[in-house]
Amino acid sequence: MKHSVAVMILSMFYQCSIAEKRQFFKKSILSGIVAVPLLMQQVWAEETLSFGAGLGAMYSGLGINVGLKTNKQLKYLALGCPGYSYSSNRDDHEAVCGLGIGILRTDLFSAVNNKHGLGLHVGAVGTKRESNPAAPFGLGDMKAVYGAGVSYVYFWNGISAPGLNLGITPAIGFDNGARGSLFLQIGYQFK
Repeated sequence: MKHSVAVMILSMFYQCSIAEKRQFFKKSILSGIVAVPLLMQQVWAEETLSFGAGLGAMYSGLGINVGLKTNKQLKYLALGCPGYSYSSNRDDHEAVCGLGIGILRTDLFSAVNNKHGLGLHVGAVGTKRESNPAAPFGLGDMKAVYGAGVSYVYFWNGISAPGLNLGITPAIGFDNGARGSLFLQIGYQFK
């Protein structure tokens, strides 16, 4: 399953134009610089590496994540596609991909239960189609909208164990004003 998700994301990335790839890499580098302090291993905490795949904010749309987790916390960096479109009029496929970072904590609700996580997600939270009068029907390219959201995630086996997770993230994106969005989530953390 991990292999097929990675192949799908890479094939969507391959279909992007050169300008979109340059913009994507610029945002990737900037997000990586911002993510380093979040993902630095803390001396006082026993953290392990975690990988996951799914749909939702923890995966920046349909995508994957890599993170550091403890018994009560998960810090992650996600790569995914929050939008995809197909136009039969133009025979055109278009995927919009982006990055996200976040942190989830389970000790905010209960010190003994590590299944209910609450946290913050910053990154791609939606898509926007730009208008282009020269294009058919006046529709231009889609682009990622970046913003922030508050996540609630239920970890079926607890945050520290591999397993299914379900969640919801109301978010606000910032692109020529604030735009609201809502991520529903289903995913699996493999480690």
